[in-house]
Amino acid sequence: MERSGVNLRFRMGKKVVTRDRNIQVLSSHTVIIQAASEKEEHWLCQAELVHKRIDVRIGQIGAGKRSQVRTRAEGKTGYIELENTLDQEDLSTALTVHMDDASPRISIPAHSLQPERKVPINGELVNIWSVQGRVVIIGPDEEGFATDIGEYAWVEPQRSNEVVVTVRFAREGAGIVRTQVFPPTSLCRSTNSDGKRTKSTRFC
Repeated sequence: MERSGVNLRFRMGKKVVTRDRNIQVLSSHTVIIQAASEKEEHWLCQAELVHKRIDVRIGQIGAGKRSQVRTRAEGKTGYIELENTLDQEDLSTALTVHMDDASPRISIPAHSLQPERKVPINGELVNIWSVQGRVVIIGPDEEGFATDIGEYAWVEPQRSNEVVVTVRFAREGAGIVRTQVFPPTSLCRSTNSDGKRTKSTRFC
């Protein structure tokens, strides 16, 4: 049997390990116990995010990387534009963050950057699913498919809530408009305006 591109060899009542899954087979039921790899990939280590506008919140700066400028930036938001794919070993690399508050850009270690899921409206921060706006897909859809990672999409708040968010993608060929449902954790704000290297998206 093959599923999600991974060959699964079953032996009834035995525990088997595939390339990326540790699976227990009980009778006719298969239970995924855990991923064979204990280390979860950082959200920025996805090739599909290169050359995308990614809105981020600056988290706590790790020991040895702190400075007065970086410490003052903790909790603030801005955006990055990845030029190359990041590996797990690159997470201490400082990325340029273009700040939302018009303060000078700042370099922040990649491991300290978090996906932003709040949108400023009239001086208040509201949840990403409660207002129209552009997002970039950073994780799988509700059914677990990861084919849309790196795509820009537009939130449809009237069909969204804190559990599932409906988005639509830019119009494709023959005028087709595609929608999809994602958990909020698979979305990151991507303000729909030109960045330093990225452009805004037209959603019809």
